[in-house]
Amino acid sequence: MTLLPRIGWNESLGHLHAYYAIDRKLSSRDRVITPAESLDRAIREASAGGSDPDGVRLCLAPGKYFIRGESPMTIATNNVHIYAAVPGQSIVIRSDESAVRGAFVISGSDCSISGIAFEDTNPTATGNRGYCIAASGDRFTISSCLFTSCRQAISVTGNHAIVSNNRIVAVSDTTRAIDLSGVATLASIRGNVIEDSGLTDAIYAGDNVSKSSFVANVCAASSAINYKNGQNNVHAGNVGTVTER
Repeated sequence: MTLLPRIGWNESLGHLHAYYAIDRKLSSRDRVITPAESLDRAIREASAGGSDPDGVRLCLAPGKYFIRGESPMTIATNNVHIYAAVPGQSIVIRSDESAVRGAFVISGSDCSISGIAFEDTNPTATGNRGYCIAASGDRFTISSCLFTSCRQAISVTGNHAIVSNNRIVAVSDTTRAIDLSGVATLASIRGNVIEDSGLTDAIYAGDNVSKSSFVANVCAASSAINYKNGQNNVHAGNVGTVTER
């Protein structure tokens, strides 16, 4: 792999230097990615080697990672985990040069994304640009991510998802920022801060979403959460109106 000298990679030890204070978190199955490399290629290589029962972790060094073209980065293998070396400093940017459909489309189970910042250079771009993150695999976790300017943020259709402690600043699609749909069940949506005040529903759960909890989310929009009554969904401690339709 190619690593920038400033990252401080030690080939003999296989660790990042403590400059980023994460060297002890890395193991032999982890790979460190820099902006000088292709993130899409790294994900495809990780997916090809996804037979490891412990999964694969991709650690993104600080910098900007650009997505161009209509195809999103797809993760179809289980146990692929993407996280930022320094939370908020690894930025995935959807270019406005084409109708990029999404950043990550995740069908594998037990996958996670943590600490990544997402933005669109032109969030109002026409075409089929949709959610930055679209996850259909079970037990997907997205946490501590930042969406500064995007068309749509997070879509989940799998079971047992955790969407926690994310900050969504601006969404150009005025319908919703976090969407649960399909027959998703047993999701935990908690501690998210959604600053966009112009959304129809900051967090929306479809008619067949069930047994999910919405706790301690802070939403600037007057309609914070909207879910179907009679599906054993629950809410507590949210800022904004919760609608049980």
